[in-house]
Amino acid sequence: MSTEEYVEILTTNGILVEELGSINAYKITFESKYNAPITQNLNMYRRDINFFLTAAKNKAVMTNRVTNFIAPPSVTMISTMPYSFEFDAPLPIVCFFAERIVNII
Repeated sequence: MSTEEYVEILTTNGILVEELGSINAYKITFESKYNAPITQNLNMYRRDINFFLTAAKNKAVMTNRVTNFIAPPSVTMISTMPYSFEFDAPLPIVCFFAERIVNII
């Protein structure tokens, strides 16, 4: 899948994707309709966003979108209402993170 296809999947589902200038640096911002599901999922996992990042990386590796030998990905929550996250991770991991945190894709 190309970069454009990942971005299209996210934007079609109401998630704004921004490239931050360096390689594998992205920011995603969710539409406000996702505030409740994200809050619920974060509360369920004690607000541990790394749980969702690990699940996303594992899915990306299992589906051969990335290798297991990449640098460890990272995520930072930038804001809530609307939720926004910054990543140092390949775009497939960012896409799978969005899938996991709101169960949309």
